Amino acid sequence: MLGQIDVAFLSVYSLGMYFAGHLGDRFDLRILLTIGMVGTGIFTSLFGAGCWLNIHSFYYFLAVQMLAGLFQSTGWPSVVAVVGNWFGKKKRGLIMGIWNAHTSIGNISGSLIASALLKYGWGYSFAVPGLSIALIGLMVFLFLPVCPEKIGIESEEDSMLKSPKKNGITEPLLVGRSDEKEKAVGFFEAWRIPGVAPFALCLFFSKLVAYTFLYWLPFYLSHTAIDGSYLSDSTAGTLSTFLMLEVSLAASLLAISLIDLMPVH
Repeated sequence: MLGQIDVAFLSVYSLGMYFAGHLGDRFDLRILLTIGMVGTGIFTSLFGAGCWLNIHSFYYFLAVQMLAGLFQSTGWPSVVAVVGNWFGKKKRGLIMGIWNAHTSIGNISGSLIASALLKYGWGYSFAVPGLSIALIGLMVFLFLPVCPEKIGIESEEDSMLKSPKKNGITEPLLVGRSDEKEKAVGFFEAWRIPGVAPFALCLFFSKLVAYTFLYWLPFYLSHTAIDGSYLSDSTAGTLSTFLMLEVSLAASLLAISLIDLMPVH
């Protein structure tokens, strides 16, 4: 039953990411990210509320987890676009590699928080992280500038299109440059970009290992006798985070190396 819930969550999450990417190209990223974070927090908290409401229906938890995955799918496309807006193509491997570690750090933090709260009841392991991400979503809505132009800062690409000042006036190098918004890249066009397919395959297998550890290692440690004794759920969750640290480091190094190898477009 746990496996079915995990598969349902990840299936909706993966499908939602495809459509969220298209929405991110057409709507305000700040609004989209806020809706996704608040929605994720609400449905994650509702999952934990089953503890206090004495709900024992499998389909309730299945539906709530699928809706949480749908809202959570807006996160990755949105934040990648925001980081791309703020940082140009120089040192993008280093920047994206270090920044990409936030996913594993979040998984590790979530596991530690959930493990620490188990003694108060399993519902708190979902409610507290859910309320936390909802509050951070409100902070994103209030304070996040999605691109430098939103606060009057000239982007790196725009500054490169201008020549040095002459008599105090900056003259553009490209006269008549169209202000029309560029057309969003389609699914198949994205796959034809050199380096996208190898990066996707590498990320697929690294995620396969990471989520196996994240979802099943605590369960395995708590249900398998180690030196003749069984670990508590809290201890098993804490120990599993050490392996997640290694996966986080490996994923960051992978991102740095592969992104630097991809050609600039």
